[in-house]
Amino acid sequence: MTYGTTDFEIRQEECCNATVYLVYPNPFMLEGSTGRRLRRSRRGSPKSSRERIQQWLYRFLKETSFEPFLSLKASWRRGGQEGQWFWARTLDDLASCPLRAYYSLVQAKGSIPYTIAGFEFQRKAIRLLKTLEYFEAFADPGIRGFRTSSEGLSVCASFGEIRLCGRPDFVGLFSNPFVTWVVEVVQTSDWRKTLQRSIYRLDFYAQGIFELFGLPISLSIFAPEALIWIVLEDHKWAIELEKRVEELNGMLDFEIALKRAKRVSNRPCQSCAYKRLCPLSKE
Repeated sequence: MTYGTTDFEIRQEECCNATVYLVYPNPFMLEGSTGRRLRRSRRGSPKSSRERIQQWLYRFLKETSFEPFLSLKASWRRGGQEGQWFWARTLDDLASCPLRAYYSLVQAKGSIPYTIAGFEFQRKAIRLLKTLEYFEAFADPGIRGFRTSSEGLSVCASFGEIRLCGRPDFVGLFSNPFVTWVVEVVQTSDWRKTLQRSIYRLDFYAQGIFELFGLPISLSIFAPEALIWIVLEDHKWAIELEKRVEELNGMLDFEIALKRAKRVSNRPCQSCAYKRLCPLSKE
């Protein structure tokens, strides 16, 4: 890894059986690193903080990129949100609580678990990401409950009878280096909790976008205080994703989901969007 920069600190850690690189502070939040579109300086002129960060970022994207192993049970395609399908974000719900996954799968009406501040941070983050120069970029400026007209990229996969579709917050294709940058935007300081909840959905994005474009994937979480890179290059991730999808299929049965949920000791009942519907939230 190239750690040759004085603008921020880089740490390598392990979480969820994945290699994680944390960059503090978030380079896009540094003074002088954003604003107008990032461009090279004129010949002979000193490099600005913005240009140094951009050049480091391009190297780091290449060094953190990987080619994910693809699930043999999945049939990938771009778009295709017709017929019976479910949001890939339901994988996050399954990681939190089986009953939450059930209510999400049956599209029960719950409260919106997002704040206006979180929504605005997401839009700001995407604006900052767009200041880089891409071969092609796809950005989804909306979130569930606040969906707006979108330029986002929809990725869908059929796992037998289960079809999942997801729309990453940001996807950028670079020609130099040849890398696809997939970014999830979250307004949180607890990156471990975010990764534990969302790692299977992030792997779903990585596999699907790699299948669509064929470029190595650089996978990131954009948080207010840091940029986090996750490397999922072990073949076991393809198998683990298949297992999660099979579990998700079982959560379509309320009794099975209820029985599984009773075994979860740290259910997020008070913050759950479906707490008014769920019988366990009243216990």
